[in-house]
Amino acid sequence: MPKDFPINALTNTKLLPDNDETDMLGHLWKLARATPTLLSTFSQFGGACSAEELADPGTQVRAERVVRETGLLDTLMSVSKCQDYVVNRGHYFGADLPAADKEALIEYIKHF
Repeated sequence: MPKDFPINALTNTKLLPDNDETDMLGHLWKLARATPTLLSTFSQFGGACSAEELADPGTQVRAERVVRETGLLDTLMSVSKCQDYVVNRGHYFGADLPAADKEALIEYIKHF
């Protein structure tokens, strides 16, 4: 993998649908469509690299080219468990609540 590759894109790959997922076949179909791209990309990366190969700037350039040309990130996003990679930014739940309700919610959450 190239340096600075977003590892969450790889680790959040959803290989199996959730048990309660209503569109289980849809997910399996997305995974089936993604498989050729994934296999081709990983094949182009090759096997294990020696320390010398990893230190070679050409190896990094080749890995970046493979990711770009195969569309690896888009493919991984299509089968991701978590498609928003904004970490620790939270969501807007409760943003429209009046101040008193926000305080009550904060006090309630402190119990967990």
